[in-house]
Amino acid sequence: MKRGLELRLRKVRLLALKTQDIREDTALKLQKWIDEAERAADESVDEVKQQWLKLAGFLTQVLNSLLKTYDQVRLDEDIREAEKIISEVEKMRAEYEGKLREVEAKEQELRMWEQRLRNWENMLSRKSGEA
Repeated sequence: MKRGLELRLRKVRLLALKTQDIREDTALKLQKWIDEAERAADESVDEVKQQWLKLAGFLTQVLNSLLKTYDQVRLDEDIREAEKIISEVEKMRAEYEGKLREVEAKEQELRMWEQRLRNWENMLSRKSGEA
């Protein structure tokens, strides 16, 4: 089951990468078309110039929308990465706390044995003093 999930996640990541590549290509094409429309507007007069500028404005709006979506996708990716890092840190912290509790338990046990040893030493020294 885990392997199937990993394969599906891999496919989703590949699709996301392809989508990002398509967005980047589209953004470059839109910018090229905007430049061409502006150039054509500069070379035109009156009514034709207005149509070219209208087209350039429309293409600019489309590009702006595409880039906002791109930024949102990028932000979502960054958030997912941050969540992954936080999860790993929390896991490490839980492991550290578990190890710390183990060490504290061992220290407690060691103190108990030290106390027993002192008691034995005291008992032996009293017995040797009585003899």
